[in-house]
Amino acid sequence: MINKITDILYNESKNHYHLYDCDHFEINDFYNDDIKKTEKAISIIKKIITKNGKQDLYQYLLRLSIVESATIEILPYQRDHVIHALNTFLLGVYINEKYLDRIAKKVNYFQWKLACLFHDIGYQLEITNNLIIEFQKNINLVNDKLDINYSHLDFFSIKTSKNLIDLNDGKNSLILIQKKINDWGLLINVKKEFNNKSKKGIICHGIISSLLILKTLDGLYHKNNPDRKHEPIIHDNIDYNQTYFEDDIVSACSSIFIHNLKKDSFLKKKINPFKMPLVFLLKISDTLQEWERPNNKLENGNSPYCFSIKIEDKKIIFETEIPELITKLTEEINDFFEVEFIEIKLKIANNG
Repeated sequence: MINKITDILYNESKNHYHLYDCDHFEINDFYNDDIKKTEKAISIIKKIITKNGKQDLYQYLLRLSIVESATIEILPYQRDHVIHALNTFLLGVYINEKYLDRIAKKVNYFQWKLACLFHDIGYQLEITNNLIIEFQKNINLVNDKLDINYSHLDFFSIKTSKNLIDLNDGKNSLILIQKKINDWGLLINVKKEFNNKSKKGIICHGIISSLLILKTLDGLYHKNNPDRKHEPIIHDNIDYNQTYFEDDIVSACSSIFIHNLKKDSFLKKKINPFKMPLVFLLKISDTLQEWERPNNKLENGNSPYCFSIKIEDKKIIFETEIPELITKLTEEINDFFEVEFIEIKLKIANNG
């Protein structure tokens, strides 16, 4: 009997892994290894993106892993984002093949690889910002105890340079992302989201991840296809056709941009799988991926045995044995999604 969600995902998806440049033996090994999981996740991710000539981007994930490991004792409430990236990717493969392929339109393989595997790479900046905030709080606490009379000031902060949004040929990443989001029918003001975060000194890892990847890949395309021609331009066996940049890369980066926005950004229009399948796939996979996420209460996170998933009556049924997660996930589904597509239920524990 299958009792854990990773067994379900593996058994239901293993015949599709080759489409996503995955080796099912390596995935099975990753799912069943509790010791070298981060190393195996990075290795698998590197192989997945090598096919598209973006293998150097895995360095973002490698650095993220190093930063997270170094700061876990200082910020024990933070959660893993490397193992999470691969777990989310594999959950998305299952949803893409078993759900979206039946009810809407399946997400392009490359778009999914880029959007999912790098949706949290800007988190290292968010971690750094959290460290600065924590340091500032400690300074203020000490001064309070010493009865030093001055206003609590923000001595340290991270500023997001507007150079990050400037692309080659006078293009602006916020404008490109806004157009894509408009096409999807979401009512989100991209420039306003970016400026509000910048003014408040808030580092949103979704926004930063999106802009970092878009600027990096824009540089690659400008280098290898300087005239940005909409035709095959081959360098080192990689096609830098501008059509791929506009259709795939901007779509992936736009999904990353909005995946961490707060619920207020979705009050007027929520996410559904029909007009915005990539947004739906990234957000729902990221939301539901709750197993093996270390936190200050559980070193290895919740066990995969506590979760289950199935497709029933054109709806994703996600089950968990953890009552507080049922409440949390149900609220998130109501905040971000048109609710007829997902249901959160209690999983009956199997003690036999």
